[in-house]
Amino acid sequence: VDLSHAAVFEPYKGWPCREGEELFFGKCYKSCEAVTNGTHAFRNDDCMCCSSQPCIADSVHTMTDCANFNVDLYGERPKQPYLPDCPYPNEELFQGLCFMKCTILTKGMFPYRSSMNSCSNGKYGGNWSMGFGPCSGFGIGGTKCAPHIPSAAGAGYTQDLEATGQEAGRAPLGFKKLPEITVPAVIMEQVPAEVQAMTPMPLQDVGVSVEK
Repeated sequence: VDLSHAAVFEPYKGWPCREGEELFFGKCYKSCEAVTNGTHAFRNDDCMCCSSQPCIADSVHTMTDCANFNVDLYGERPKQPYLPDCPYPNEELFQGLCFMKCTILTKGMFPYRSSMNSCSNGKYGGNWSMGFGPCSGFGIGGTKCAPHIPSAAGAGYTQDLEATGQEAGRAPLGFKKLPEITVPAVIMEQVPAEVQAMTPMPLQDVGVSVEK
């Protein structure tokens, strides 16, 4: 994902839901446009799609079908948008939150996160635990405090969820504002040097680089 200052993020239709879905009152539904082949492209409620907006409630302009409309892309109950990306390049997704990578915290000796406060070397008994709860020991985010809420697809640094066996985070109910991309390097350039010196973890010390 290109998060450089010059990059222009152009989300697909229906983002931050999956392609072929639409966001409606905080949940992702299979889009009315897709399920009706474009004849009734506007969602009015869980079970009703309309041919125009505002919706005219009659047999010509509306279609009601809970079995086919009140579902997500795979025919399951609609859910909040998935949040598969982390906001910082030095983070990894674990149980729905973004923590600083174990490989950074342990200098590569225990590269696999096994719990909020534990990193593992992948061998039997090979866990190293430090701290208790968030904002403690290994239970920190990329800015050396609490772990971060992940970002919607394309709005952060992509995680290989298949390789790690992790699931994406979920947006809270009522989520409707599209998150804006924030580039740490660009933000830090705007912070006076004396203020940067007082931060818990200045950007230049995280051991990663951000493309400009």
